[in-house]
Amino acid sequence: LMVPFRAMGDRIGAGTDRSEDGRRVYARLGRNTIQYDKGHVWFRLNNQRINLPTVSEDRNGVLFVPVTIFVARMDGRVRPF
Repeated sequence: LMVPFRAMGDRIGAGTDRSEDGRRVYARLGRNTIQYDKGHVWFRLNNQRINLPTVSEDRNGVLFVPVTIFVARMDGRVRPF
């Protein structure tokens, strides 16, 4: 399941940001920080590398990422099915 990064972050109350070149995005919620580089099959949660089932997709300027990024210990605010 792919979700729009910024919209999903906003929905769960996470602060989202991106690098100046737009290739790296961040989400912060409580003491958890997610860092993801577009096109990679992994992300970092509090500097721990976690593998993803697929890469992100950019559709009309909106970055879609696997929901796995947000499920990963985001204070229980996102739960898998």
